[in-house]
Amino acid sequence: MAVQPINITLTTAGLNEIINAEKNGTAPVLLQTVKFSDTDQTVDVNTSQLTNEVASVTTLSGANVGDGIIHILARDESAAVYSVRAFGIYTDNGTLFGVYSQAEPIIQKVGASIAELAIDFLVQGFKPTSVTFGDANFLNPPATTETAGVAEIATSDEVKLGNSGNTIVTPATLSRHLKDDLGLDTATMPPGGYGGAITALQDELKKARLNL
Repeated sequence: MAVQPINITLTTAGLNEIINAEKNGTAPVLLQTVKFSDTDQTVDVNTSQLTNEVASVTTLSGANVGDGIIHILARDESAAVYSVRAFGIYTDNGTLFGVYSQAEPIIQKVGASIAELAIDFLVQGFKPTSVTFGDANFLNPPATTETAGVAEIATSDEVKLGNSGNTIVTPATLSRHLKDDLGLDTATMPPGGYGGAITALQDELKKARLNL
């Protein structure tokens, strides 16, 4: 399974198929197949097919996990051996909906292994309910505000920077950050815990600004 975030390109043809289905009442569109290629290739919104296809996977599980994110998990349990450098998501009409490619292998499958590829993409220009998936049910979705799922724990540096919207802060890291960086000590915590401490700090900052 790919470890790094994968930002797929949604094709013009794929988006048009879904938008047209919304307009004529035939939505949702079935995202039926993920095809793998062993070749890095130039892809953009006008790409219509992958080159050098090595596998076509129809065992898919997918869901709208909230926050505008669609999560798909493709699984190949065959005995095939291949590397994946590019993949495409196809509708049941054979339209390439989304595509991605990179130079380094995303997956390297050996005969005795199960290949899994997790794909997350942000809904753009259509309703999340306008796409559907097969009957397979083996998701490990990312955690969102609406769905319990897999999440990364934030590092101390990420907490200090405060610009990550998809990591989780543990109580220990939060306590260390509040104490070391903001001077809030649990031993001298005011009523209301950290919430009260933050309110007290905000009040002190307001007073300081008034005294300038």
